[in-house]
Amino acid sequence: ERLEASGSVSSHPLSLKGEIKAAGLKLNQYDPYLASVTDIRVGQGKAAFSTLLDMATVDGRTSVKADVSDFSLESLSLLSRAGDEKLAELPRLKITKASFDLGQHQVTTGDVVLEDAMVFLKRLADGGINLAMAAQSSGGGTQAAGTDAYTSAPEEKGAPWQISLPSLALSGCRINFTDQTTPEPVKIDLSDINITVNDVATQGEEPGRIIAKMKWNRDGNIDIKGSLLAAEEKADLDIVLDKIDIKSMQPYFSRAVNVMVTGGDFHAKGKFGYQGNAGRAPSVRFAGTSSVTGFVCLDKISAKEFFKAKSLYLGGLKVATVPVKIEADTISLTDFYSRITVFNDGRMNLNEVFNAGAEVPDAAD
Repeated sequence: ERLEASGSVSSHPLSLKGEIKAAGLKLNQYDPYLASVTDIRVGQGKAAFSTLLDMATVDGRTSVKADVSDFSLESLSLLSRAGDEKLAELPRLKITKASFDLGQHQVTTGDVVLEDAMVFLKRLADGGINLAMAAQSSGGGTQAAGTDAYTSAPEEKGAPWQISLPSLALSGCRINFTDQTTPEPVKIDLSDINITVNDVATQGEEPGRIIAKMKWNRDGNIDIKGSLLAAEEKADLDIVLDKIDIKSMQPYFSRAVNVMVTGGDFHAKGKFGYQGNAGRAPSVRFAGTSSVTGFVCLDKISAKEFFKAKSLYLGGLKVATVPVKIEADTISLTDFYSRITVFNDGRMNLNEVFNAGAEVPDAAD
């Protein structure tokens, strides 16, 4: 580990100007400082940074400015303190030309490059998200004897923070998602995540740009490109979803229908829009086409093929949430088959298929 500092200090008025450089900082050595703040534990990792610092007190107010010329993390691993469950692995993170000004409430994240990161995201049975829960402290941290817990004074309201992201580049990243709220866990692997974001800011009227590509499980692909206007919570995107495995979503509808999906892919192409609405429900819209291909499902009760189709195509599709609207100019179902059974008591298997708690009656001969 290496730490260098140089600069000047003045007492009347109080001010400090200087440069701080650090290299090879072993982050797990500083983890105890975080124990009372967060339930995320630093397993390993090294950090380095170089920054110019300017602090001054004028008329009883202290201003702090910093220009971070470079900041880097290597081989960082994050775990939960309870059970040492893996949360994230960040092999390489580099930030250049970042800055912040506490007095003016301005933050510029600089140019951010993240490579080969892995995130283990879980939605727990109670609906909580593992990363969000771990980011909070469960109160298990220790406190030095004879000291009072530090409580910060209420922050004085001032101008809103202005945050700018000049550029963000993610490459080769991966998200392993597990949803435990369903009877059987949903497991989705997003891999080969490559995202480029430019010129996004919480102020101003010029939108930023985003290009994103990733794989969904083994064969699915997601392509997104378009504009982001953070100041207005607005996004206008062109999206392409190709070969999204419907079987991976099976647990989400297993409570509603007695069918087991054995094959099928979802596809969509069109324009997606999002508009925030000041605390009320946001407006979400989609216009384009969607289809399901190679769909096959079994009747869970009899384990026999219930429905299959070569394709279901929706053209001129328009979907919106505010107001709620679903329209399609074209609906096409090709090469489909459905097995309908009449039981001895006159009922049909359709009743049991759409009643997840149904028992199997005797079928008619």
